[in-house]
Amino acid sequence: MSGPLRLRRSFCYVPPAYPGVLEASRQIKADVLCLDLEDSTPAAAKAGARALLTEYLAAGKPRAREVLVRVNGLDTEWGFEDLRFAARLGVDGVLLPKVEGDGMVRQALKILADTMQAPPALWCLVETPLGILRAEQIAACPVEGLVVGGADLAEGLGARHTPARTPLLHALSQVVLAARAYGRTAIDAVHLDFGDLAGLEAAAQQGVELGFHGKSVFTAEAVAIANRIFAPSEQEVTQARAALSGAGGYGGHLDHARRVIALHELATAES
Repeated sequence: MSGPLRLRRSFCYVPPAYPGVLEASRQIKADVLCLDLEDSTPAAAKAGARALLTEYLAAGKPRAREVLVRVNGLDTEWGFEDLRFAARLGVDGVLLPKVEGDGMVRQALKILADTMQAPPALWCLVETPLGILRAEQIAACPVEGLVVGGADLAEGLGARHTPARTPLLHALSQVVLAARAYGRTAIDAVHLDFGDLAGLEAAAQQGVELGFHGKSVFTAEAVAIANRIFAPSEQEVTQARAALSGAGGYGGHLDHARRVIALHELATAES
């Protein structure tokens, strides 16, 4: 990942068109709060949602470690202005949906750079078969992270939603592989049954095992689960400390151990 080491265990989407929900999001302990102008905002409410976002951020930064805005796609009537709007907001990043190659990434980066001298980081939502096939191409660009859009991806693949996510495993691993190869953050898809917390736990644990840095979520309860599961485990911390004490650690193993300890310290410190 570019820049300083960051915790990105929970990536929480918030619909900005609803003032009550938006205001309540101030206290959510998400690592990343993503204010969603795309799917969560109806077409008739998009202009009003921008105004609400401006007021919301002017009133002070939320509790989340990072704040992003998900814009509408560049193939929509709102996409270009959304990017310019988000660039001026002073947020940490912008999430671009349905990214399918480096051309789209370069176009978005140019709009951001033309709008602000120091624009926010660009994140890419990978949620189509073509986006998966070009995940390496996307990750090779100067982007901050790749986020999986599981619902649209499953639909594009004609795949079924199953508890083990077997039909999506190849695609999920492709995103992790590309992100890790280029030092980008990889965020797993949303668990679609919001009330199924046991299923969310299982999916989050699978995401950890696959190599994701965090998981997309929608609720404060889901944030707490993702924060717990994607933090280094006690066993990992113990092994890291042993490696750093000289008990068999070397080379890249020591770098990994230092990273585990640093992430553990970030996770145990209140944001």
